Amino acid sequence: MVFYQAELLEQDDLILSRLKDPSLDIRKSILVFSGDLNNKEIEFINYINNLSPKPAQEAELLSCESRKVVIKADLSQRGILMLNDTNYPGWKAYVDGREEKVLNVNYLFRGVLLEEGRHTVEFRYDPVSFRLGLLISSVSLVIILALFFRKQHVSQAEKCRRQTF
Repeated sequence: MVFYQAELLEQDDLILSRLKDPSLDIRKSILVFSGDLNNKEIEFINYINNLSPKPAQEAELLSCESRKVVIKADLSQRGILMLNDTNYPGWKAYVDGREEKVLNVNYLFRGVLLEEGRHTVEFRYDPVSFRLGLLISSVSLVIILALFFRKQHVSQAEKCRRQTF
């Protein structure tokens, strides 16, 4: 969904309390964790909040895989795309191929700021831990292979020495 209204909250417990509040219309507004936003992102959200209120609109889900989600959104004004999928560390967002910050919205979910217009948004799961694990595994494999071939070379050389004596 694309939302055109958002509340900025600095603490998780405040977000949870606000989500329980019956006065919150979750069809019109989302809650954004502001603790990790920069001034430009806060200004963006304040800007959309000053526009005339507009109900949330659907975005088109183009594909959904375990490590990649692609969405198409057409906005008549600036807004925030919210994906009702867990915001777990390692998710990255790409808007029209350009990496953008993933926002924590409604305590559990992922969001991204969008300018007016048509956009393709891709969320990719690419945690640092996966790349680090791949690097460590690759280095380990190279070391094991080097030790194996060295042992083979030493064994061949020893065999040749025994045959010459």
